[in-house]
Amino acid sequence: MQRSDVRKGLPTYVRPDRFTDVIEVSDQNRVSGSREHFFHFLLGYLLPLVSEQTQRPEPHFGVLDCGPLMNPHLVETLERLQFSFEVVANHRITNPRFVPTGDRSNWTHDESVQLVIDRVKDAWFSAGDCEKEGPLNSCPQHRRLLLMRSPTHPYYSSQGSAELPGYGIGRRGISNLLEVSQFLTASGVGHDLYEPGQHSLG
Repeated sequence: MQRSDVRKGLPTYVRPDRFTDVIEVSDQNRVSGSREHFFHFLLGYLLPLVSEQTQRPEPHFGVLDCGPLMNPHLVETLERLQFSFEVVANHRITNPRFVPTGDRSNWTHDESVQLVIDRVKDAWFSAGDCEKEGPLNSCPQHRRLLLMRSPTHPYYSSQGSAELPGYGIGRRGISNLLEVSQFLTASGVGHDLYEPGQHSLG
């Protein structure tokens, strides 16, 4: 992964939110959440980026640094899509290219999803996803998932590193999740304990 700090004029995909230092935007156009957190990253940055690049391709472009946990997902996906890109820090952006946001009616959500699925499906449940035994590490088999929060990553606990501080149990979590799981099992309700931070994008 190469990080660009000097290339001027490089078109770089950004979100029109308060974490981009390049341009002031009105409150109604801001995106909630942080691209450094999985679901905001996936739905609010990665898929809109893929859509834009598919519809109006740039031969070479920049993508925003999404932090140590999301960058591997970002880089792997874009490499599988055979895009030519660089990872750029916020304060080095000189040519922002905004990805669609809001209700997403203006971008081809389903096509972007399918495109990403087609390129990463061979990595689904790959080595590392389901190697460990036990209910906390098994791959989901049921339609019902109980969301487990991961331990706080140092990047999100150190002052000034992340856009939004906190990660996993450092933000929120269900304190008696195992008790809830045991109750559901005793009641015959099939479910899985799912910890997104332990799985690949696939």
